[in-house]
Amino acid sequence: MKLSVLLKMFSAKVEHLVIWSKEESLEAVKRNGYALQYVKDQTEAVCLEAVKQDGYALQYVNVNVFEIDIELKK
Repeated sequence: MKLSVLLKMFSAKVEHLVIWSKEESLEAVKRNGYALQYVKDQTEAVCLEAVKQDGYALQYVNVNVFEIDIELKK
């Protein structure tokens, strides 16, 4: 039985089951960028590595992790 099916049966989410250290998070996203969706405490390094591994992981990036300095020109 797949984990996703089991979780659905119990109305649970993976993020409730997994707590990764920063090192474990980095290793997970190096193997599979989509693992970023389960990283609670994202860092710039973890997000960048996830997107490098799979560009579609960008949808799971918490934008508040990055310091964004945008200068608007008028």
